[in-house]
Amino acid sequence: MRNFDKLKVLTYQPSKAVQMAKYLQYHFGGKISQNLWEKKDFGSFRYFSFEDMEIARSSAYFEKELLVQRQASQRSDYCMLYFSIEHPTPWKNTDTESKPSAEPKAGLFFSNQDSEIYFPNGYWYRQFTLRVKKSLMVEALGPKHSLSKKILNDEPYTIEQAVSDEMRALSMGLLEQMNGALAYYQAKAKAYELLVMFVKQITEGTLAIHNEKAPPLLDDDKMDIVIKAKELMVENYLNPPSQYELSRECGISETMLRKMFKQVFHTSMYQFIKDYRLTKAKNMLETTDWPINVVGQRVGYVHMGQFSAAIKKKFGVGPKGIKAGLLEEEEAELVVA
Repeated sequence: MRNFDKLKVLTYQPSKAVQMAKYLQYHFGGKISQNLWEKKDFGSFRYFSFEDMEIARSSAYFEKELLVQRQASQRSDYCMLYFSIEHPTPWKNTDTESKPSAEPKAGLFFSNQDSEIYFPNGYWYRQFTLRVKKSLMVEALGPKHSLSKKILNDEPYTIEQAVSDEMRALSMGLLEQMNGALAYYQAKAKAYELLVMFVKQITEGTLAIHNEKAPPLLDDDKMDIVIKAKELMVENYLNPPSQYELSRECGISETMLRKMFKQVFHTSMYQFIKDYRLTKAKNMLETTDWPINVVGQRVGYVHMGQFSAAIKKKFGVGPKGIKAGLLEEEEAELVVA
């Protein structure tokens, strides 16, 4: 299992079940047949994709203690709902210190924040993943529901707890006995049934939406200030104004501006503009024939060594790899981990 040590796992990516199966086969062998990747004595990954939803069932055996970081991303139109089946719920938010309970149970994790996944030694892990387009999740919850507003506005949310016996039973049976021409439609029906169960528990209040670390929401006036600061930075991303200049322009102290900006965007102003420049560079590398040094210069980098290192640190693959189309494979979500 040494290969897992270096994997960077990203969530909230567009639906990539087929790429995930190919990724597993490439790195670990095994075979793919009829929406199923499997390898004897290692694990399996079965998946179905629909118009606005995807489901996947995965299992793997971990021979040593492992902690995998999962980085949340706001780039996707999908919400990610994870079920741990018959085993300890392995997830925890990155900013918490305690590891999950070792008490066997079925649990779920639904969050748009960074998290870590903990696996003990000798751990046989089974997970079910439901990927739902944000538009469908909001429609199911209702646009006025507090969770819908958080999803639409990319505000922090986390749901992490045991599930009902009914939801657990459905999760355990899902994808196991689906074969033949009707398997796709069986999977689709059960996926929607599971979504209905989840929404029902949310709307009835039996699943708590929480984020202990999140500060209170900003009022409209303060939010306008933060958005103004962001727009000024983006408009002048090659030579962004200093925090002092931004605070003067927005009519607020530097300290308060930094605090409010991080509260809204979950990152510092410095990191925000750096990520913005690197994301623009990634898009240029993917969509143009410009040489790497030209792309680097267009986003404000003078030294190409620094540019390449920054790209690789953020996306897990260097500029040449992005041009070669390797980024999609590197970012494919590892649902077995």
